[in-house]
Amino acid sequence: MLTLIHTFEFNTDEHVCDPIDYLPENQSSLIVKSPDFKFIKREVHGKIKPLLIVFDAVNKDMCYKFGYDSYQRLFYCLKCKELGRAVSARFIQHNGETSIVLGRLQHICEPQKYIPENL
Repeated sequence: MLTLIHTFEFNTDEHVCDPIDYLPENQSSLIVKSPDFKFIKREVHGKIKPLLIVFDAVNKDMCYKFGYDSYQRLFYCLKCKELGRAVSARFIQHNGETSIVLGRLQHICEPQKYIPENL
């Protein structure tokens, strides 16, 4: 029986990525406040599933639908996930309000028409 051993060196001083400066004013665009999102519970195959609707910043008739991943404890855009990208969101308390914060990845899907009956 042949056993392959791989070694990895993690203690390197050189990064291949560029650092990003943390500026609080740049983070505010990732925070979505009510009424720009809606949280609903819906029944799917006999189970109650949470659904997060985030309205498009420009056109409030359009939205992105996020499903909940209980293992990661995050919401993920359902359409982007189908396309192989994990666009995430999670609930936070911001200035005393329940808000959501979006992950850094941008949507690669198109927003969908918001139709409450189709949720």
